[in-house]
Amino acid sequence: MMGECMAAEEIHFEDVNPGDMLPPLTRIFTTDDVRAYLDSVGLFHKRFVDDDYAKTEGLERAVIPGNISFGLLSQIVTAYFPADSLVNLNVNFRGFVRTGIEFTCYGVITEKKSESGENLVECEVYLQDEDGQRPVKGLCTVRLRSRDDKGEKS
Repeated sequence: MMGECMAAEEIHFEDVNPGDMLPPLTRIFTTDDVRAYLDSVGLFHKRFVDDDYAKTEGLERAVIPGNISFGLLSQIVTAYFPADSLVNLNVNFRGFVRTGIEFTCYGVITEKKSESGENLVECEVYLQDEDGQRPVKGLCTVRLRSRDDKGEKS
């Protein structure tokens, strides 16, 4: 089960600063988890569920589909910030996330700015495995309300 990282109350623009970390999520995906995902989306490839087949492709073991990694990076952002605040999330896949390996999703605020009447916060998000490797990295932007806003989105 994935760790809970919901904010106790809505995060506002004034609440965050560059260098602040988002609450991390730690997870180990099993082959059964991946199989259930593949069944739910109607997809199948042996590299995701069969260690022996994955080895024929030069991999150490079965790997997790990229959409799962992308979803976890999205979750770390939307679990901390208001779900409707996510403006964009761009992800780069630099390596494989393997099944049976513990990895943690991290996020750090890198910039905050007000422009064109919007309060924008930029974050770097990434998956890090137990060896310190970061096979999936991303950048996201969120739009936050200011504490003095009267219910309107900035």
